[in-house]
Amino acid sequence: MLRPVSGQGRRGTGSFGYLFHMCFNRYRHGCRGGPALSEQGAAGRWPTKLRRQLAAAPGPGAVQAIEDKERRRWVAAAIQILVSDGYPIAALAAKTSDPEAVIRRAFGGRRASTLRRRVRTWRRVRSWLLASGYPVIPVGDVGAAHISEYLGELASGGCGATTPKYVRAALGFFASCGGIALSDRSSDHVLVAGTVKDLEREIEQRSGTEVKKAPHFPVRVLASLETAVVSPDLQRYKRVLAWYKLLRVWGGAQVRRLAARVPGGGQVGRARPVPTDRLVQGQWAR
Repeated sequence: MLRPVSGQGRRGTGSFGYLFHMCFNRYRHGCRGGPALSEQGAAGRWPTKLRRQLAAAPGPGAVQAIEDKERRRWVAAAIQILVSDGYPIAALAAKTSDPEAVIRRAFGGRRASTLRRRVRTWRRVRSWLLASGYPVIPVGDVGAAHISEYLGELASGGCGATTPKYVRAALGFFASCGGIALSDRSSDHVLVAGTVKDLEREIEQRSGTEVKKAPHFPVRVLASLETAVVSPDLQRYKRVLAWYKLLRVWGGAQVRRLAARVPGGGQVGRARPVPTDRLVQGQWAR
């Protein structure tokens, strides 16, 4: 019988057991509404405070409350940047009775993770602009030249291949939410777009790796893989291979956002604890 590593004695972050329990904990809590594996003495640990809070949440309602709180935190951080730097939307909102509420609506339905990435990325760009004596609101041709210079310094310092893309996304995010006119947005400038493409190619060539998109599996393929995992007639190596592919798919999916919902508005019932060896055999408790 295949048994993943469990218990308190093996907690290496590179071990198979650690990866298994992380992914299983995420899938089980997000889709089944069950308790975190940490309550059962498993070796899974979440890398961030937010994920630890989500893992310990008692149900979908608590998960949503934690996510809403995190989103309000990063919305407030983004509003602070827009107001302190003097974006056009701040002056427009100042003419209303509730300026903060007006600016908050400019962020639309963006998730907390998106807001967090944009704010943290732009804070670094903003610090560089201030240290260089450039305006903190890059607009037009001059702003595009400043951003291109910043991207060049990032690449020379050894950044990742996706970092230029994130910088451009943060630039466009604050320009859009801040009320910058379309004709003045540096994120859409041909210089910035060309710099991002060129640096991505340069960094990939330097590192010797090529950025590849994750494969998209049709639902039929996923169903076939799940059937293969629980089929006792298949050879063990085929079942292990199918289980490994499913582990990668569900481990990278944001299944906790399903909030234990099923099509038609129904709710998935709370699951009872299942030993990890029964999980490999496909005997899910419902």
